[in-house]
Amino acid sequence: VLLVAGVVFMKLLHFSRGALTIAGGLILLILALNIVLSPAQKEDHGAAPDEAALMSMAVYPLGIPMLLNPIGIVALTVFSAESQTLVDLAVILGMLLVVAA
Repeated sequence: VLLVAGVVFMKLLHFSRGALTIAGGLILLILALNIVLSPAQKEDHGAAPDEAALMSMAVYPLGIPMLLNPIGIVALTVFSAESQTLVDLAVILGMLLVVAA
């Protein structure tokens, strides 16, 4: 949806490509700093892990597709805004399918 409607989305909210790219970079920076600076979790290796905790670790990556994170949304919107023809959109869609596979 974002691949086709990216230009409409940007015009509707009055974003420029540069502003959206900078915002995506800032989101990526904040996520990276959060990962690097987060305190290490203490684990008790003697106790058996809780079944609910194991299920949440197993299901979480499946529940959120890799392309539907904030950076993926920004990338799809900017790519669709940069495309000039249907051939450009087809190439971007092909690359998206290769990444998703």
